[in-house]
Amino acid sequence: MVGVVLAVAAKDLRQRLRDRSALVLAFVAPFGLAAIISLAFSQFAGQAHVTLAVTDLDGGPRAAALLTYLRAPELARVVTIRPLAENTARALAAHDHVDAAVVIPAGYSAGEAPLAVLSSPANPVAGAVAQALADGFSSRSGQSNGDVHAPAITVESRTGHLGGVSAASYYGPSMAIIFVFFTVAFGSRSLLGERELGTFRRLVAAPVRVQAVVAGKVLATFVLGLTSMLVMWIAVSRVFGATWGGALPVVSLCVGVVLAAMGITSLAAALATTEEEADGIGAGLTFVLALLGGNFIQLYLLPSAMQRVARFTPNGWALRAFVDLTAGGRARSVAPAVAVLAAFGLVTGGLALRRARWAEST
Repeated sequence: MVGVVLAVAAKDLRQRLRDRSALVLAFVAPFGLAAIISLAFSQFAGQAHVTLAVTDLDGGPRAAALLTYLRAPELARVVTIRPLAENTARALAAHDHVDAAVVIPAGYSAGEAPLAVLSSPANPVAGAVAQALADGFSSRSGQSNGDVHAPAITVESRTGHLGGVSAASYYGPSMAIIFVFFTVAFGSRSLLGERELGTFRRLVAAPVRVQAVVAGKVLATFVLGLTSMLVMWIAVSRVFGATWGGALPVVSLCVGVVLAAMGITSLAAALATTEEEADGIGAGLTFVLALLGGNFIQLYLLPSAMQRVARFTPNGWALRAFVDLTAGGRARSVAPAVAVLAAFGLVTGGLALRRARWAEST
């Protein structure tokens, strides 16, 4: 049976690689679109507005100077300050209702306690902005006061990092995720084509198990989808100098994305009766998931309500994990996202298989 699976997979891969439209969707289109969007959004890098919750527990002259600094007219275009109690500020930052929180502790003016910057888990870039502002103030106030021992800045973050994410590092995996849905949809539609042409009836009569043929097609689809994402990763990294993270977590995430895409597109094909109908359902689902998951607009720029909705999509889970890796998160932090993506694939794939068997029996 293994020989049949590999033979069918090899045959399907040869057919796909001879199809120029499949090559464009798998390799050319995602890279081209990522390049265009990255170049466009890079022109606006750093111009996103940041809302900071600020708590003053010190009340001293240096704390007052920091608040004046944060409210400077030069910063008003990009920073909004919300004075809040400490518990409220921390809670809002932790739940993504503000972009970051700055806590000025008692003893700050006397040089006895450091500032605390708490970043929103969905917006590490805003946390980096808050840190940079606080760092700039500490340097300036230290120089003006002749104090070389200005209080240091401590950073708290549930994501474990505060690194920035470039447009290319975001839209590289973003476009790869979108187009892998279109790439793996070829496999789902080919099964519909086999059914319409009556190939399955001939396979039943032949000394070949239908399960082996289906497994071969699934394997070919998986290999093509994974190759598409890995080639995109290498190309974006080499051309734009972007990074998606370490090799093992990136490959794990790519595997999870491909599994989720295969399950969802298989379910779309199982709900359809023709290849054209499968195309329509699959394309609609792909774009809805892309819009809700943050593929077109960076997650940390979305309203908090949309950021919460993104958590119910495989796209949102994958992009959050890629952003976490790109901004310096630990490799093991992607494990929950990989598990959720695999669950998306298994659940939707199981529903697709059940639907297909029901359809064959009627």
